[in-house]
Amino acid sequence: MMIDRNYTTECRESGPYVKYKSVLTPTETEFYVQGFMGKADNVLEPNFYGEYTFSFYPYTSDDEHRLYEHIETWEQELENRLLNPYEDVDIKPKYKLTTGSFVVSQIEPPVINTPIPHVRCLEGGHIDMRLFLRNGPDASLYLNCRYIDLMDPNNGIEDRKKPVVSSAEYDDSDF
Repeated sequence: MMIDRNYTTECRESGPYVKYKSVLTPTETEFYVQGFMGKADNVLEPNFYGEYTFSFYPYTSDDEHRLYEHIETWEQELENRLLNPYEDVDIKPKYKLTTGSFVVSQIEPPVINTPIPHVRCLEGGHIDMRLFLRNGPDASLYLNCRYIDLMDPNNGIEDRKKPVVSSAEYDDSDF
């Protein structure tokens, strides 16, 4: 849960929840990306650890490139901010699954633009997300989501029955 505006979060990395102030703030690491929702079991309700999680696949190669480039930039910035001359800092990415999908895990639920009857309505859908990065106390890097915009497959246009043209009315012999 986010506490005040210092972006202090409760993390479960060190056993029970401990308060930890993230070096990266949501306002500086925020970016937009489109994707397909993968597993969405814990978007509306938290899992056993109290985290809201879901996975997604980037929509296009441009979205995937933007995602990787943004993460790489902030991994380097996190290394510079956590740099200690007496020890080597290894950033532990906690945002990628072996299946190729990206995982979003956070303590607060994301805002969804439309009410949905069931979580299965989200899976496989086209979504637009406002993501940001957060680091944990052990130099782990997490992907968080502030807002999920469900894309309407019909683009807001009602699905009207198209007029059926019979073969007698349609003559293609001119071609």
